[in-house]
Amino acid sequence: AGIGNIYRSEILWRQSVHPETPGREISRQTFNQIWNDANALLTIGVKQNAIITVDEAQPSKTRYKERVNIFAKKQCPSCKSEIRRFDIRGRRAFVCDTCQRIWYSYSNINDLSSFPPFLITHQSYIRVRLGSKQRYNSNVQTTWFSLI
Repeated sequence: AGIGNIYRSEILWRQSVHPETPGREISRQTFNQIWNDANALLTIGVKQNAIITVDEAQPSKTRYKERVNIFAKKQCPSCKSEIRRFDIRGRRAFVCDTCQRIWYSYSNINDLSSFPPFLITHQSYIRVRLGSKQRYNSNVQTTWFSLI
């Protein structure tokens, strides 16, 4: 058992984390924010007997009476971009690709083994934007980039 599809999509959206971001790429600070948000939302859910991730919304007519930002929605409430639905191991996930950019790191641009397989396969078709996030691990500077 896990946190569930609705909470997963909602919490990651609230923390601007793309659901396909590898766990090893999430900083301790981001992990703590996700953890604290999950704790707060689950506490509210238990008290209200409903899944609530946004205050100013009408409860849905489903059995969960959820009030959500992006789960099963067509448009992002923040940027008005289209919400994309996809499956993660047979479970529904929702993402705003504008608000939730996927970030990868690399230490050496010439070492393609650190790139996800789809970037290696399609490297000539992918544009990347170098980010301003910098992290230092073992005296190796890591540059973060996001798919555009």
